Amino acid sequence: SEVTKLRKDLEEAAIQQEATIASLKKKHQDAIYEMTEQTEQLSKMKGRIEKDKNQIMHEISDVRAATDEVVRSKASAEKSQRNLAAQLNDLNKKVEESGLTLGDFEAAKRKMSAENADLLRQLQELENNAVMLAKTKSSLAGQLEEQRRIADDESKERQSLLGKYRNAEHE
Repeated sequence: SEVTKLRKDLEEAAIQQEATIASLKKKHQDAIYEMTEQTEQLSKMKGRIEKDKNQIMHEISDVRAATDEVVRSKASAEKSQRNLAAQLNDLNKKVEESGLTLGDFEAAKRKMSAENADLLRQLQELENNAVMLAKTKSSLAGQLEEQRRIADDESKERQSLLGKYRNAEHE
């Protein structure tokens, strides 16, 4: 009777141990599944961030190219303005030398002044565009920094979860 009782207790302990092992295996599988899911999510997020980064870098390159073009256009406009000023002086000399009437002289002068004003207006528009591009660049740089911060936070969280998982695994 004592042996029977011990056998029964042994069988109950074995059954309880099997239930505990099954429960621990299920918890382990659940933890593995959750970590796999989190890893997949982080990989997807990394891909999106990489894509956004590449897009931002492309946009920055475009902004730089546009800025270079604005600088070249400004230099060209200044050169044109200098050329126009030189042409105005030449025309003044030619007018004096050829004895053109004062009316003809004034008409040519007004035309060149209008062209000069148009070039200055174009120059102002190009400068305004350069300012807007600089603001866009600054905004994009801020967004990139924010995305980097988010990625760093997520990486820290993932490392923390991995540490917890390993601690749980050792226990």
